[in-house]
Amino acid sequence: MLRITVTITHFIVSIALICFVPVPQDSTAPRNPSEAYKRATEPLRDWGKSNNQTLDTNIAANKEQERRAREYLKLFRIEDWNAKQLFDLGQLYFIALMPAETEKAFAAYLRDPTATEVTRARTDLLWALASQRKWDEAIPIAEQLLDDSSYDWNINNYLQFVIEGLRTENVSRAITLSEKRLPRLLQFAESQANNPGLVITILDKALELGSLYREAGNGVTANVFSSNFVSRFQKSPLASNSKIKHGVEAALLRLNLPGSQAPVIEGSVFIDMPKFKLADLKGKVILLDFLAHWCGPCIVNFPALDALQKKYESRGLVIIGLTQYYGFFGDHEKTSDQEELAALKALKAERKAKLGFVIGPQSNFLAYGITGLPAYVLIDRMGKVRVIKTSEAVGEGLEKIIQSLIAEPGTLP
Repeated sequence: MLRITVTITHFIVSIALICFVPVPQDSTAPRNPSEAYKRATEPLRDWGKSNNQTLDTNIAANKEQERRAREYLKLFRIEDWNAKQLFDLGQLYFIALMPAETEKAFAAYLRDPTATEVTRARTDLLWALASQRKWDEAIPIAEQLLDDSSYDWNINNYLQFVIEGLRTENVSRAITLSEKRLPRLLQFAESQANNPGLVITILDKALELGSLYREAGNGVTANVFSSNFVSRFQKSPLASNSKIKHGVEAALLRLNLPGSQAPVIEGSVFIDMPKFKLADLKGKVILLDFLAHWCGPCIVNFPALDALQKKYESRGLVIIGLTQYYGFFGDHEKTSDQEELAALKALKAERKAKLGFVIGPQSNFLAYGITGLPAYVLIDRMGKVRVIKTSEAVGEGLEKIIQSLIAEPGTLP
């Protein structure tokens, strides 16, 4: 049984992780963008037929899709196409991860009076603009999507991409967009009452507005927001679902924990690192990486975390991987702790992950309100929780937070 989770940003820029089964290529070149798009996305269609659905084959398929798209794009010019052909050309640029060209194609398509795929074009255009940090152009498109009658979780993922980008450069603009998004999120959550897992994720994103207030230094506003959110939730039919209620409680904990002393971490096994207590690391900047062997993005992020450790270790950064026993590994159900430990060590060696792992009880996750992976907690030199991030790739935003915490006054031990 394979368990792979997908982060929001990875989903947006890559469309999907897919398993690749080599398909014989036609000797003739595609005649138009629609034909090229169909050929480029063959790995996605093969996914449903494959019996080899592993993380590595997913990544290989994604790369193959990108390679095909880039190869076919040499055949076409944006100005030569319109209507459906222009839309599919924009999609080719999108899966080729070429934001500037994606912007040009979809901007031209949206100017076409015969355009019918307006919502999809705007979402892909939003990715392109945000990837280039063109916030003045991106925000109006985001606001148009907020008013779209077909607003759904896919659109929300694109909006989240914009909010996270703004978060690192202009938190006040991220707050403004999040405030405008909040009513749509709450309405969407109530419309998905039969899907508790999705409701929890939606409400988690809604509560991130409180975290933005704190990041902007508006602690009082964050507290008022949290109180109002709880009051509204308690009056909602969603509150009668125990799973949703637990998820909201965990999200509220993540919202309110920053500024408090970091909860104790317990460990039964320490892999590639000495046994420690958090109190022993006072004076260091600590990044807790909550992970699981079944979490695809957690594994994909190992090299980026190792790079951060190498880059900032001499300045006081310590990265710790936190996990627990799950009772299975890959296709093997009902594994013993010893079997799972051996498999985890083998996975760590295979991926050449240098960061140390701590295996502990579920209470480590509960203490920080961690209910989804990957998740990261940053603790400052004084031992206080400063930032909690969930369902996110390791990237520039996380590194900027690390840099700011390292720059704060503190004495290394």
